[in-house]
Amino acid sequence: MSNSKRSIRIFIEAAIVLAFFCLVFLNIAIPIHADTKTEGYELLRYEQTAEVRKSHEYAVSLKMTINAPKGLSSIDVNLPSGKYSLTGVKTSGCTGQAMQDGNGNDYIKLKPDDKNKQFHQGKSTLRVTYLIREYKESNPNYDMFLYDALPSNWDVPIKNLKLTMKFPEDFNLSDLQYYAGQYGAQDVANTLTYKLTGKKLVMTGSKLPSNFGITFKAQLADGYWEGALDNSWTAKLSVFLLGITLLLILQFWVIGGRDPKVEKTKEIHPIDGVTPADIGFLFYGHTRIRDIGVLIVYLAIHGYLKIVEYKPKKYTLVPLAEPKEEERYIRTAYNILFEDVYEGRPLEPKRMHARLRTVLKNVGVSIENGFSAPDMQACTTLSKVLRVVSILLLSACMAGTRILTMLYQYQEVTVTDFLVPMVILVALLFAINARFDSRYDTDERSYRFSMGLLAGLYELLLLAESLRFWMMSHNLVVCISVVVCGTVSMLLTLIMKKRGKGNAAIVNRILCLRSYMSSVKSADLARENLVNQEYYYEMLPYALTFSQEEIWARKFRWLGSKGSEFYEKVVHGNTMAIGRGQRRSDQVARDLKTFCRTIENDYHMTNRKRRVF
Repeated sequence: MSNSKRSIRIFIEAAIVLAFFCLVFLNIAIPIHADTKTEGYELLRYEQTAEVRKSHEYAVSLKMTINAPKGLSSIDVNLPSGKYSLTGVKTSGCTGQAMQDGNGNDYIKLKPDDKNKQFHQGKSTLRVTYLIREYKESNPNYDMFLYDALPSNWDVPIKNLKLTMKFPEDFNLSDLQYYAGQYGAQDVANTLTYKLTGKKLVMTGSKLPSNFGITFKAQLADGYWEGALDNSWTAKLSVFLLGITLLLILQFWVIGGRDPKVEKTKEIHPIDGVTPADIGFLFYGHTRIRDIGVLIVYLAIHGYLKIVEYKPKKYTLVPLAEPKEEERYIRTAYNILFEDVYEGRPLEPKRMHARLRTVLKNVGVSIENGFSAPDMQACTTLSKVLRVVSILLLSACMAGTRILTMLYQYQEVTVTDFLVPMVILVALLFAINARFDSRYDTDERSYRFSMGLLAGLYELLLLAESLRFWMMSHNLVVCISVVVCGTVSMLLTLIMKKRGKGNAAIVNRILCLRSYMSSVKSADLARENLVNQEYYYEMLPYALTFSQEEIWARKFRWLGSKGSEFYEKVVHGNTMAIGRGQRRSDQVARDLKTFCRTIENDYHMTNRKRRVF
């Protein structure tokens, strides 16, 4: 690939990643500013009538008399601050649209309804009506009446003001108070006057400066407001959503996620017809470079080749004898590795990677053909689909529960509030499932640590969301439902990997062999006359496949290493062969483990460079 094509490819990939990041993780809103003029007009008279309703609603009728300059295209009517529902916006003499500023405060933008899109120069009257619906009180001791009759963010002075407040018949006016003025101003006695007649209060004023605010406040008996907006339904919906999700995932597992039942057997020798290279395909449905590394060790132990470490973690292979008695694909792998290489001559290290790629491809196809029966699937198509659907469903459920939590708190909700948690949970659940699937060929300590870390992070997210809801609602049912349903659903996705019946039978025998290798005691091996080099090395490739090479080697620690020189180290120019009495079995196992890991890591690193460059 030329440098120019390579640069274009890298640029396109970077642009795609950046675009995806911006779309998913950023809530991007591009403001469009029109050439509008909203200031410079005179507010000659401001008349507001607010009817306070028992359902904690304010039906507001506003009449404004303005003196508009030439070119005035819009007027912002500021509304009370806080969280509430604004509905029923109607206008006369203009058009109106409810909007929110950058701080989340509501306002109504008035625009002229003529073709020139400008208010008539001079005096005109504008009328606006709207309904404010407050949310249910959360204070258990009393109900609060708090109303900004004149918000303090008006930027225009008011020449004349008239406020009319109408209260319900059972409204207790004894605690009614009002606060008025600008920030820092104290005395407004000469500015405002009011008159209270029955349940009606009329307040008038004149020559009010800009940013002058008026707020009414009263403390009422607990439960006074009846029928206010109540989002407690979100708690019930959360429990319902979690329960339905759990039942659906459980149903998916019953339909297509359960493994066939197979009785356990005792396995102490390699299973006939199953080489170490077959195990990767039987477990995961494809052959990995890891399996090829173990296959090379298998060939070395049986005397077909020799592994030479000519520098620390730098290896080459030396052919010794063709494996004529082995499976056909093993013979093919050997011939590919040592094509045009004479016996006893090392394979050039720079040619090893390309040949390993060819071996992996050919061996993978051969093993797949050997286990091509329908009941030999490592994971059925149905269970794959159901697992993916379950992960997406669970992630959407948890993200939806978070949205319901925000609604319970009367917070504004955006698409990002749903997408970001869902993407995080999907990635986390896929990582947990991938780690769980690799448990059979991973070192137990490493597996427990990584799986505990991922599962702990997932549980921490559940507990955080549960605690968040508890602090807002003290609803224990929802909190328990989040943790229980989220945990059980996650566990169901882990075991939702159904194997074919034939595959399950072979895998069960392999797992029994793995269990035997990890749990058998040295005394038991001695009783069965298995403490010998032949048995140790016969089982060593399988121990490498299961990442139990050191556990297996410790059972034969004082046996010494194999006499045949299948592994050589070149130390400061001197060749040191692994031979009887020179190294212990656990040291041999560690060397072979390092070889397999180096082959795997170098292969992936080289492939990564090929993909990028």
